[in-house]
Amino acid sequence: VQFLDRHHLLIKFGSVDVGASRNTDQLPAFFAVYNMETTEIVAFYQNAADELYLLFERFCDHFHATSINSMYMNFISSHSNNIHALDQLKSMKNKANSVSQVLISISEVVTSLPFHSFLHSILSLHLQFCMPNCLMTLLQFVKKMLSSLPLNCQSMSPSPYFDQSLFRFDEKLISATDRPRQLTDNPIRFISRRQPNILKFKIKTGPEFGGADGRSKKYTHFLFHPAWPLALSFIQPSLFLPPSAVNIHFRR
Repeated sequence: VQFLDRHHLLIKFGSVDVGASRNTDQLPAFFAVYNMETTEIVAFYQNAADELYLLFERFCDHFHATSINSMYMNFISSHSNNIHALDQLKSMKNKANSVSQVLISISEVVTSLPFHSFLHSILSLHLQFCMPNCLMTLLQFVKKMLSSLPLNCQSMSPSPYFDQSLFRFDEKLISATDRPRQLTDNPIRFISRRQPNILKFKIKTGPEFGGADGRSKKYTHFLFHPAWPLALSFIQPSLFLPPSAVNIHFRR
């Protein structure tokens, strides 16, 4: 549940696995906009609703419900206020849309072939097992984006290092959204936007910092200071166990 404003709540209905599973596209969920004054549900969406996704894409900042009086909140980049974040989102969406079109084309070819033909069998197996596992369709993309709702009011870091007008970084490894990610041996690189391809700094979470040892998966999440060049990283052997190591990162 989250507040959209002082009158409306965004409520998510679904299994508890929806919040913890990585395969969110396979789990049903629903969203309701509830008016607390009239006690009415003014809108109801499935977790694949294009209408809700378009609202989230165009008015993402409205879902954060951050304080406009805090100057730190000005650094939170989203696809609603940052052209680089919007371009990245559109690129992901276009790729997913292209995959959907390819799957539709293959499906049309399959239906036009004789049912017991060899080519029909090969394409059917490829369509059923290979394509969905390696590529994300538009439907899966929408579900993945909406899986982040409702947003916790403290889930976004206001650190200027996450300002996508200043730095470019791999959001698969780190982002302003506070959530555990699988640990990697490769350093996380922050590239300058104003000086393209210039490495400004990097964060190491490898073996020398208690990182991945190749024997088991580990997870990490970061806590950045809102203004100072200081960050903490927490290494967890499991999503459900306390951190096994805490690292301090600062710029020299």
